[in-house]
Amino acid sequence: MSKPIPFSADVTKLLSIVAKSLYSDTDVFLRELISNASDSYDRLRHQVLTRKDWGGVNAQGRIEVRLAKNTITVADRGMGMTKDELSKNLGTIARSGSAAYLEALADKQDVSFIGQFGLGFYSAFMVADRVEVIARAPKAKSAWRWQSDGQGNFTIDKIDAPGFDHGAEVILHIRKDKDQYLDKAQLEHIIRRHSSHIELPIDLVSADGTQEINGGGSALWTQSYSDSRKQEYESFYQDVCHGLGEPWLTIPYQAEGIITYSALLFIPSLPPFDLYQQRASLRLYVRRVLVDDKAENILPDYLRFVVGVVDSPDLPLNVSREMLQDSPVLAKISSGLTRKVLGAIKEKAKNREDYAVFWNNFGAVLKEGLIHDPENRETIGALLRFQSTAGDDLTSLAGYKKRAQENKQDEKTVLYLAGSGEQDLARSPHLEGFIKAGQEVALLRDPVDSFWTGMDLAGMSFKSVTREDVTPGEETQEKKKNGADKKEPKTSEAVRVLTEKLKTTLEVKDVRVSTRLAQSPACLVAGRDDPDLQTEALLRQRNPQHMGVSRVLEINPEHPAILALAKVSDESLFESAAHVLFAQTHIAQGLPPVNPAQFTDQLGIVLERALNG
Repeated sequence: MSKPIPFSADVTKLLSIVAKSLYSDTDVFLRELISNASDSYDRLRHQVLTRKDWGGVNAQGRIEVRLAKNTITVADRGMGMTKDELSKNLGTIARSGSAAYLEALADKQDVSFIGQFGLGFYSAFMVADRVEVIARAPKAKSAWRWQSDGQGNFTIDKIDAPGFDHGAEVILHIRKDKDQYLDKAQLEHIIRRHSSHIELPIDLVSADGTQEINGGGSALWTQSYSDSRKQEYESFYQDVCHGLGEPWLTIPYQAEGIITYSALLFIPSLPPFDLYQQRASLRLYVRRVLVDDKAENILPDYLRFVVGVVDSPDLPLNVSREMLQDSPVLAKISSGLTRKVLGAIKEKAKNREDYAVFWNNFGAVLKEGLIHDPENRETIGALLRFQSTAGDDLTSLAGYKKRAQENKQDEKTVLYLAGSGEQDLARSPHLEGFIKAGQEVALLRDPVDSFWTGMDLAGMSFKSVTREDVTPGEETQEKKKNGADKKEPKTSEAVRVLTEKLKTTLEVKDVRVSTRLAQSPACLVAGRDDPDLQTEALLRQRNPQHMGVSRVLEINPEHPAILALAKVSDESLFESAAHVLFAQTHIAQGLPPVNPAQFTDQLGIVLERALNG
């Protein structure tokens, strides 16, 4: 028996940290060992291709995962190791044979390996109390056995290995508290989850026989897209998306150049139930090996409906491979994929009916990009769709602008009304005067609309029709050209007196005669410097105690209810009727009365007097 050799540093504690704390998921031990085996074959193939004296070495093979009573073995017939390499590569923490091999290559552009940190091997000690490595280098005279219990020492012995011409076998003696990994079904699940797309075939060998887990070369995202393989893509989509209908859009992408990466992305035809709670995430592979099944920093969150995989040999990973470093490489991949997804959506948007399905499912989420992604704001703006007073169909900013030109409406201004999805915006009192004047108003129903409408898109600004300084007929090209002045509405003395009485009775900033009302008796509008009504509604929704700001009350001087109110001489009845009118303006814009209990009492008074004549 050879003499125990200490690791080339005081590494007992370090090895314990690597084995027990480096990875949050112990399943990855098998991923790491399979990845190392794949690297070994890659190194061997490179040598066979570049060295004339290695022409007779077999560089083809398979990876075997062997399950026995108390052991798991990962075997390959790849590059193997000499005695010296076993000592250096496995006896020095964080020394990677792949990294050292790359440094020795004259041309590093042609070969890349996963095992660049040299720590993956030690994940074996998360599940094993003893690890053996039997290795033999091609054309070497002897095979060697490396052994360690992970406590600070290792041994290397020369062994007889007839029929074992080159390669390595890593034998894990499984700890009793990790015996769940001695279950065949468990091992199969881990291999399929993490390593099923490795280029080499992987066999699971057990007492039941040999089962091929993958056929090698099955990574769809690394292959050219073909319409003839639609069924394969949909099958892969079902695995990634877990059954959210069929894909609305399939987006293959292969980028080559300074940064190389492949992606196969999908947009579902149905939204997930937790769409507004989740973050954008993709499956992240490095050279076909899964390193993160929920990588959250590849796509921006406003594209969180996109699912799929991205694979790159150029991604810099931290030593555990479970967290991406904040790097320029990652930023460029993210930027490239974002542009690709938006471009694919733009192309699909040419079909109005298909795009309406997407927009109804994911439009509210996509609009978040108008706020959070200035670089792609104009692109997202071109994808924007909304309903308007021009009809029931969804329209774009370009469509709105074209109709504005036809109607001699200001083509640089989008008039809009924002509200909640539950509101019937098309029946809002704020629209009446604009519809009468032939001006189109966009109807925005998502909470996010209150946050992006303060910016310009496609050379157009946005103005809410709930603001006091936005009135019907003011924004027409003809009026701007002629310099027409705003005309004050004609009012009777009784209505003028009514406005003064309402100012003193109600908690409002002002009471004015309206030009925007045609059928309704009254409405609330926002002052010039006050937040939009929908913005305040959102604030009130988040904080029910939010007091809000005082609003301007506009009344319709020709409405029968206003004319009748102007004639009421009973102060008690007038006060009750005024508060009922005020509450009605809140209800019409989807807000509860300021004081629901008081509203109920006052409505009862008005009904009683009205019914009693």
